[in-house]
Amino acid sequence: MNKSSILQEALSYCAQYLGGTWECVASSDVISKRIRRGVSNVLLYLKLADYFSHENQEVIVRFYGSELTGKGNKYKLLSEVEEAIVFQTLSEMLSGPKLLGLFPGGRIEEFICVEQVSVEEYESIEVCSFLAKQIAKFHCLRFPIKKCHKPSSEQVKSLYQAFCANQTESSHKNEIYLRYFKNFDFGNEVKWIEKMSKSTVVASRIVFSHCDLNRTNIVKRDNTNEYLIFDFEYCRYTDRAADMSTYFIEIGLNHLQMCDEFDISCYPNEDFKKLFIRQYLSEFKQNFSDFDFFIDHEDRILLETDFSLLVICLIRILWILTQCKISKRLWKQAKIYLLTYNHFKQRFMHQYSHSLEI
Repeated sequence: MNKSSILQEALSYCAQYLGGTWECVASSDVISKRIRRGVSNVLLYLKLADYFSHENQEVIVRFYGSELTGKGNKYKLLSEVEEAIVFQTLSEMLSGPKLLGLFPGGRIEEFICVEQVSVEEYESIEVCSFLAKQIAKFHCLRFPIKKCHKPSSEQVKSLYQAFCANQTESSHKNEIYLRYFKNFDFGNEVKWIEKMSKSTVVASRIVFSHCDLNRTNIVKRDNTNEYLIFDFEYCRYTDRAADMSTYFIEIGLNHLQMCDEFDISCYPNEDFKKLFIRQYLSEFKQNFSDFDFFIDHEDRILLETDFSLLVICLIRILWILTQCKISKRLWKQAKIYLLTYNHFKQRFMHQYSHSLEI
């Protein structure tokens, strides 16, 4: 879909759902701009010309899916109705943008003037504390959506099967990339993840989770110190440790993508992770009716998070290697995840082998 047709479609939906002035505007009457944030949706900013007046003068029209995820976003786990419920509830809870319209394949949102946090802000104590408390609130929520939980080990297994199937269909370019992984025994690692996932010591609470806490989804209102969490399309019921480990992985990835050499010090240290977990537990205890000191304590959540980090790294490696075409950016990320997995797997085995009998 080209820029002109996207704009016309967006204006058509604005006319239907916003009414008033939006019903009679032409493309020449609006300022439009594609927002380059995130990779799973097409976001279009629309602003009425100054000679028009409407209570929603500026809006965001979101079309689900992109060049990477396909039309409608084939990786979405929530239905459009479920996502609308989640979006509206969380927007009210977190003072985020309002839902103005819901159409097949997308929605219209209130425009809020925000800026993406910098790499430095993302890993600051201030944002760490904000995310810990907000994620704890997320994890206490109950939504009228599917509660069925697909274990992370199942996702690893299905991606591994797809990876094996793709070996016979790989392009010459992908074969060159795959040689880098020839000494990594995916089969054994998948079996180890499956085995560990069955351990009650590693098992994590199943809670409502955001599942995409990368830097592009953490923003700050212009000229304020108020942070917001955006984009709820991957929200689902899953292991609570997934949100924490995703945040810790993304901190390292932000730096490593700009480096020529792998440096493990780019990842948060133990003190930073424990600070996050303590802030999380403080908020979680106040809001979760079934708080249990036996499983809701710092050491337990740290273990869950350390294991979840390995699972997410393996999922991301396999997802990248199952793509038909691997861009240089994704290829570099796959190598980073592999080095990260190997380092933290060794640390995990050393730190927890006695208590887990592995």
